Amino acid sequence: MNLAGTSSGSDTAARPASAAANGTATPAADRAEGKKETAASSVKRSPATGSEGGRGLSSSTAGKGAEGAGYARDRFAGLVGARVLRREKMPYGDALEVGAGSTFGFSLGLLQSGVVNRLWISDLATSALAAARRRSEQLGLGIAGDELADPEMLPFDDASFDLVVAHALLHRRMDPAGTLTEVLRVLRPGGRFVITGESTRVRDWASPGFVRTEGGAGRAGMSRAGKARARLPERLRTLTGAPDASPTVPDRLVEVAAEAGAREVKVKPEELLATVLPYPGAEPGPAVIRSRERLAVLDRKLSQVLPVTAFPTVGLTGVRAEPV
Repeated sequence: MNLAGTSSGSDTAARPASAAANGTATPAADRAEGKKETAASSVKRSPATGSEGGRGLSSSTAGKGAEGAGYARDRFAGLVGARVLRREKMPYGDALEVGAGSTFGFSLGLLQSGVVNRLWISDLATSALAAARRRSEQLGLGIAGDELADPEMLPFDDASFDLVVAHALLHRRMDPAGTLTEVLRVLRPGGRFVITGESTRVRDWASPGFVRTEGGAGRAGMSRAGKARARLPERLRTLTGAPDASPTVPDRLVEVAAEAGAREVKVKPEELLATVLPYPGAEPGPAVIRSRERLAVLDRKLSQVLPVTAFPTVGLTGVRAEPV
């Protein structure tokens, strides 16, 4: 597969380099414009190292797609937290979006607003990768590379990225724990992952074993009130404090992330009122972006008084543990 791309915030071209035969990362920067690198699809790759360009988390963006950039930046900052962002090194040098699909606008917005310097993307569909390339070209932004890849078998070396982002990734996988383990594998120690749009409804999860099923209307020993709660819809059982309710998805997400080796794991509610509008996707309209931003402000206020399970989606973030 031929891979070529340009580095945002840098005047050098950067691209993934082939891994050595022993599987170790071999970062390299190809400064000769137009030179192509060919590697077998089974060989894992490592992003090239290069100048970080000195860009930081900007409060404003300009040019085409600025609304989308601001939306992505604010959503990212709201999930990670302002205090954490002040502590972490900005911008993130090498970033990967897993399952770019129609939500490529999120990672592209992070690139445009200066949250990341170089961006790689992966997806299971060639059409999604082609659409992503077109969108980046329309905005005059280069992506460093793209890979046709399964999220559970990413074609990158260990410790290749400073940031991995994804949207609605885990609840669509039969093995969410394995997917998150793979995300952590390609992160450098101390690197961060940010996954948005994970459903809080158990029925949306592809993996039947992700959330344990307990109890039932005819369960022996249950009180009359307990039996009545067991017949309620899942979310209402949780909100009414049913003793036999299954563990909530947010609680299970924290547990799975910690078991996979993540630390500083946080799950935060995302959008409630804003979900009445279409998701911005790869080509967000300015009117949709502005409307979602206004509703997102109200959602943040609601998140302070409502339980996380009242929101249809949550975001998950954490970092790969440093070696001991």
